[in-house]
Amino acid sequence: GNGTGNPPTIIVNANGGIANNSISEVPITVYPNPATSYVNLRYAASSTDNVTINVYNSTGVLVKTQRELITFSGFQTTRVNVNSLLPGTYIVQVVNANGSKRIGSATFLKQ
Repeated sequence: GNGTGNPPTIIVNANGGIANNSISEVPITVYPNPATSYVNLRYAASSTDNVTINVYNSTGVLVKTQRELITFSGFQTTRVNVNSLLPGTYIVQVVNANGSKRIGSATFLKQ
């Protein structure tokens, strides 16, 4: 170029193109898997708030609920006692405080 033109302007959407009212679901790491007495859940929280952890059995029945206070944004690790659950496959979901948005979900095996 001859230096007379203006450089191109690049506009980047501050929220990465994701609508403000949506939370993209993130993977949850569950360990140990298979579990015996507890599982640790590792997930990313986008803000400081409460989350609810719901555990469902293989037929979709809610068998355990646990609320957690998130005190910082970023990766969280939460321990859930599963000692009372029968052996089998379970689905765990982490949802926001009012239950309207799922942050993530995973499955684990209880021995």
